[in-house]
Parts: sequence; C-alpha cells; structure tokens
Amino acid sequence: MLLFNDEDKRELLEEVSIYNVCDFLGIEYQNAGCRKSILCPDHLNHNDQHYGSCFIYENTNTAHCFVCNKSFDTIDLLRLNGYGYYDALCQLANLSGSLSRFEKQPDKNNFGYPT
Repeated sequence: MLLFNDEDKRELLEEVSIYNVCDFLGIEYQNAGCRKSILCPDHLNHNDQHYGSCFIYENTNTAHCFVCNKSFDTIDLLRLNGYGYYDALCQLANLSGSLSRFEKQPDKNNFGYPT
C-alpha cells in the first residue's frame, strides 16, 4: 500500500515536472513568447480553443489560466483528467521513479487513508 503524508505531497509536487505530467496525459503545449502555453485543463468552466490563455510557470511547477483565473499544479492536472486525489499521488510517485519509498504499512492511527 502506498501512503503519503504532507511532506511526501510537497516533495512530489516539486520533483515531478509539470511537463512530465502533461506528456503523460497527452496535454500538448506550445511556445507562446518566452513561456509554454496549454489549453485550459478546466473544461467545465470554459472550453478553451486557443493557446495563449493558460501558461506554464516552470519556477512554481504550475499552470495558470487568465480566462478563468485558476492555477493548476500537477495533482490538479491529474484530477481534472479523471484521477482521484489518492490515485493522482500514486501516479506522481510512479512518474517520480521512486515508487518504493512510499510503500508503507499503515499505522493504527492512520487506518491507511492518505493524508
């Protein structure tokens, strides 16, 4: 069983590049000036048809859409593409290449639920 604490989550958000997650999910990105642009991943709020409204920020490993004014980290991208929260963390652990470091036995206070 994979278990994650808050520190694990922070590490995964820093370790796994947003570009790796985009590539895994098949999200295309294009050059838009000095940044890369993706179509807004939040299809429920607006149906983005053009690059240039949602940009990737490498320094924070996030994307931000200026149309819906939302920011997205790698967990958000996975969740918006059908992953539950725990499954998104598991996929990030897999993409990090160090899945085994999250294999832990649940303690009796945690009951195996991710934090």
